[in-house]
Amino acid sequence: MVAGVAAIRRKILAFLSHQSSQVIRIIRDFRDLMGLRGVCSIRDDPEPGKDISEKDLESDEAIWALYERWCEAYEKERDHAEMTRWFEMFKNNAEYIYSLNSEITSEAEQLILGPYCDGFNEKDKAEFLHDFGHFNGVHEFVE
Repeated sequence: MVAGVAAIRRKILAFLSHQSSQVIRIIRDFRDLMGLRGVCSIRDDPEPGKDISEKDLESDEAIWALYERWCEAYEKERDHAEMTRWFEMFKNNAEYIYSLNSEITSEAEQLILGPYCDGFNEKDKAEFLHDFGHFNGVHEFVE
């Protein structure tokens, strides 16, 4: 994990005791500045494969099923070997986003899984850098 992302996580968790609107503003700011926009997004409406429930995290099999739904939701073409390679990153991000959501009382302000939640393949990396490469520190995030 890039040190910048770990620092962001610490800052977010430090603010979780404050009002959720303040937390959401901080998340949006850091997400946009550090390229986290692809890892998580603010929920608009419930979306299969992007929302996380407690049941989705009960076991590795349940997380794998969520991963498959996520691939479908974002139209990601992943073969079994590629999914296996990126599973731990997806799992860690899903668990982290769920833990953040457990501290946010407003469902409308909760986070969903973003399109880069399992990491960046070469196509994703090129697309991401095209969209967000001008932000300071983004290149470290996708390397």
